[in-house]
Amino acid sequence: ARNAALGVSLLLGAGAILAISTTLGMVLERRRREMATLRALGFSDIAVGSALLLDLLAVGALASLVTFGIVHVFLDGTSFGTSSVNQAVYARFVVDAEVMAAVLGYALLVGLASAATPLRKVMSGRLVDALRE
Repeated sequence: ARNAALGVSLLLGAGAILAISTTLGMVLERRRREMATLRALGFSDIAVGSALLLDLLAVGALASLVTFGIVHVFLDGTSFGTSSVNQAVYARFVVDAEVMAAVLGYALLVGLASAATPLRKVMSGRLVDALRE
């Protein structure tokens, strides 16, 4: 059961990476001129990219913490179950510090993986072209 849950998590994570990557690509494309201005002022590509990455990770962490709060208030301790003709499964939904830390780490890892390609694409453009936009 644990291996199945891990497999489902990895599959959902891969789908999330694709969806988030597409969205981040559009968001970063809108910020291309801002990044080009910082680069023109003398900030290195690494400094600009790191600042953007930290910005994205901060937003992701904040969204995860808000979600944890909502889930903790409404779902923590809730029992649920399902049954068929000769099988029944019942479980209790538990949200503790260990689960929250694991989910936050997973969310930040998915965020990093999602941001890599769009960030590289936006930062690789020519400075002059980005400033013209």
